[in-house]
Amino acid sequence: MPEAQVSIVIPIWNTEKYLERCLQSLVNQTLQIIEIICVNNGSTDRCGEIIENFAKSDKRIKVVNIEHGSISNARNTGIAAASAPYITFVDSDDWVEKGTYDILLKKIKNEDVDILKFSYVIDCDGEITEVHNILSEGLYDKEQIEKRVLPLAFGGDKLADSTISKINLSATSNIYNLDFLKINELEFFSEREVGSEDFLFNIEALICAKKIQVVDKCFYHYVQRVGNLTKQYRKNLYLQY
Repeated sequence: MPEAQVSIVIPIWNTEKYLERCLQSLVNQTLQIIEIICVNNGSTDRCGEIIENFAKSDKRIKVVNIEHGSISNARNTGIAAASAPYITFVDSDDWVEKGTYDILLKKIKNEDVDILKFSYVIDCDGEITEVHNILSEGLYDKEQIEKRVLPLAFGGDKLADSTISKINLSATSNIYNLDFLKINELEFFSEREVGSEDFLFNIEALICAKKIQVVDKCFYHYVQRVGNLTKQYRKNLYLQY
């Protein structure tokens, strides 16, 4: 089998109701040479059984079992296990449009960027909302990142009006160059310590990046569930940074 072009890391904890849909959306991608890293974060439901069954029938799936901890620890475990040149993250209750990685990998390879950002859909109790990046589609070099992108990320009071979500600082709406992450020693910190592990990770990534690309198309389905720690919007999050 050819070497994988992208590693897809899925932190998994007690999402048996949604997990099969998530995995099915990945194994059915038009880009076949992918690596799916399932990090079983100490699940106590049927998640372990589900991922083992998928792994038996699909050699692209790698299962990593760890003791239950933060989603940040699970993602960092996935980064350490990744072998493809590019890496992305999918939450185990979400799913991805067919053809996503075929389209996005062609773009990121053509432009040799550190980070590719794309848009997503929020599905909250059946109500669908498209979330488009406040950044215009295109390429941003180091100078543009410093003068245009980072000031928007640190938008002061504007963050209280959802600028934080419009600039797409969620880890699941990005593809990263794996060498870029490792060279800059980028990793996730626990959401229990910093409030939003995605925000801090992506701010650090933007500071380190030499070139990023924005694609204004929704590929990712972000399923918002009541009571999910990582999916609760914190209106005053910016006060922590």
